[in-house]
Amino acid sequence: MSYNQSLSDGYPPEPYTETQLIKYAGAWAFNELYQLHWDGHPKSSIIVGDYVLDVQTYTQGTNLLRTVGQPYGDILVMAALDIQEKRIRFLGWEHSAAFAATIYPAKVFANRLCNYIHTSRLKHMSLLDALLEIEPRR
Repeated sequence: MSYNQSLSDGYPPEPYTETQLIKYAGAWAFNELYQLHWDGHPKSSIIVGDYVLDVQTYTQGTNLLRTVGQPYGDILVMAALDIQEKRIRFLGWEHSAAFAATIYPAKVFANRLCNYIHTSRLKHMSLLDALLEIEPRR
């Protein structure tokens, strides 16, 4: 199963700065991949059933970050944006509570104290499909 989504079809829905494009591209692609409702307004949180998902998009990143003391959704999803290819790749996910319980170490990233998990330790996207009872578009 491929967890990739092209950004060429309708993204962005209106002009945004490059930082906004990166920030919201993952959420937009997640909505497209799973055929969820997208209202066109930029946001990184998505509601699926009883869960709130926060999609974090990076152009270069090896860790999923959660800033200590900041509110997050129930699940954090990590997405990688290839700007040249205009493609999002979903790398995996983790329960937000696992970060809040300080199971993962903390370190300063960009002047913020964050708990972090390396991409190699993220849960596979197929486990999220099963949890949320959704399937990506084929």
